[in-house]
Amino acid sequence: MTVEGELQGVFNNGKAVYLTFKTPHQGAFLVRIRKVDWAHFAAPPETLYTAGQRVQVTGLIEWYQGDPVIYVQHPEQIRQVMATAGS
Repeated sequence: MTVEGELQGVFNNGKAVYLTFKTPHQGAFLVRIRKVDWAHFAAPPETLYTAGQRVQVTGLIEWYQGDPVIYVQHPEQIRQVMATAGS
């Protein structure tokens, strides 16, 4: 699946980087980049994505602590979406 939305938060808890689409994120879709996958990114993932950025994330939708999540293993799974005129 591909999910598109505007990031509301980006944070690193030392075990994973989370890209959230709602604040607070509990009960809403989120993206989780596990520490084991950080080496696949050109820089720390929390420095590559920012709140307010519109992205498309592609992957299998799974469950994490009761919330829908896509586990991102490679940066190619996240694509920045440019705003169009009138949006």
